[in-house]
Amino acid sequence: MKKRLLSSLKNWINEDRAGFIRTLLLSEGFGFCLFLNFIWGYSLDRWDTVAGRLIQSLLIALLPGSLLAGVLVCIWAWRRGTEPDAPEHKYTVSLKLWFISAALILLAWIPVWLAYYPAVFAYDAETQLGQHISRMYTTHHPLLHTLIMGWCMDLMWDVGGIRAGMALYAALQMTFMAGVMGWAIAEAHRLGAPRWLLVIYGVFCAVFPVNQILAISTTKDVVFSGLVLIFVLLLRRCLKGEHPEDGHGALKLNVKICITAVFMILFRNNALYALILMVIVVAVQKVPAKLKKQVILTVLAGCIAGILAGAGLKAALNAESGSPREALSIPMQQLARVYARHGDEIPPEMAGRLETLLNGDLEAIRARYNEHLADPVKKQFSMKDPAGFVKTWVSVGVTFLGDYLDAWLCTTKGAWHICDDSINRIYGEGRASGFGYLSTDTRTMPAGFEVVSPNYLPWVRDLYESIVSDNVFEDIPLINYLFAPATYVWILVAYAYVSRVRRDRTALTLLVYPLAVYLTILMGPAILVRYMYPFMLLVIIPMIPWKTPCMNRE
Repeated sequence: MKKRLLSSLKNWINEDRAGFIRTLLLSEGFGFCLFLNFIWGYSLDRWDTVAGRLIQSLLIALLPGSLLAGVLVCIWAWRRGTEPDAPEHKYTVSLKLWFISAALILLAWIPVWLAYYPAVFAYDAETQLGQHISRMYTTHHPLLHTLIMGWCMDLMWDVGGIRAGMALYAALQMTFMAGVMGWAIAEAHRLGAPRWLLVIYGVFCAVFPVNQILAISTTKDVVFSGLVLIFVLLLRRCLKGEHPEDGHGALKLNVKICITAVFMILFRNNALYALILMVIVVAVQKVPAKLKKQVILTVLAGCIAGILAGAGLKAALNAESGSPREALSIPMQQLARVYARHGDEIPPEMAGRLETLLNGDLEAIRARYNEHLADPVKKQFSMKDPAGFVKTWVSVGVTFLGDYLDAWLCTTKGAWHICDDSINRIYGEGRASGFGYLSTDTRTMPAGFEVVSPNYLPWVRDLYESIVSDNVFEDIPLINYLFAPATYVWILVAYAYVSRVRRDRTALTLLVYPLAVYLTILMGPAILVRYMYPFMLLVIIPMIPWKTPCMNRE
């Protein structure tokens, strides 16, 4: 075995020295970033800073990163020349497999739905339904999602009031998400994914508490996550040129991608920015000109249609524009950290500018600052003078650049650190409050619109509250990592690393949109599980065989 490995390495170096060095460098980069994730997370937990130990952390990550790189290169050398043939696949998915998978997933969710009946009425549901009731809409929350919840309430009002309406909404969302997951399983099966992996993914979809609770949660992030999964798998078909040669196959596929893009824009305000960023990245990538043009035009058409549809809804509902505070969450959090940590060290002129931004209430920042959540402080900032805000942010950053880095890393920690536990209690913890890993509290509605849960299966509810509110999973080794959203991000990073080594541009292009969504999340006010949900569903992508018919390998 040792001789074979040494022989493989020697032959690789002699036959393709450039390829060997390239793989070694890519492996070194992957290993370095992976261990830096743990080192930075530990540094924040122990010393509450990365900037203060930045050079040390970079140097420390080099050694384990190099060791992992060596192991990975040995694995590549061992497997060199043993790549299997591309599995056979059809152009259409198995409708039988799609239906059975979706039905089994849906059945597994029903007991949880009954336990939380009519729905997990949490997150932004109170605000959105309040807008529908008052007919005073804003674009802070996606208008289409607000309308769908409102329509469900209106349709079922005479049957059982708002409770029946939210039950209808939960049933529709469960059906949609189960259908999406069932289709994803059938699509992966079409492409030759091993059945045992599809069974694991199916069980994950059916019984993993995150999927069960979010399927019945009244938040737009759930539907958006399903749309992201559809978009990525359809985009894969486009990049692979997988469509029937009937003269209309490519057009039909492009229309599906375009429609999915439109609905993503209508369900998440950051989807448009992610799609535009994707177009820019694809434009500079080395992808065959025909495919590049097809992808760019299709996505741009979806962006334009999504913008027009959103503008039409806004005009029809006479909705007000949302506050720009959400987009400036990280800059506000950075300014807040500087004052909370160094308020007495700030020069008088700089402190005066901050006081103007905060309407004279600097001490509120010190009291409200939460290093993992920007919501408490962003409400304190005045946005009457945007130019003044930018000028102050830049001038403070020049002096306190390290604190800006620490503020951003602390706020986004749950998105990149596998061992992070701040995401499990971002708003609190415990079943009494309904806060924890996921929110299951029932939001308060005006008189006559109260949502009351009959709790048909109390023992099931107790079980799930212990998981998502009391966070008992934290005490179970290995299982606790399944609940960490960053785990799924690193699975996709590993997929990108392998794709880069294999020179598979299709796989890399496929990850551009998830990466763009990820970057928009890193600029948000907090890292919540519902924001990171798309990456949990996308874990099916690495299950698809590497070697499938491909038109654009380097």
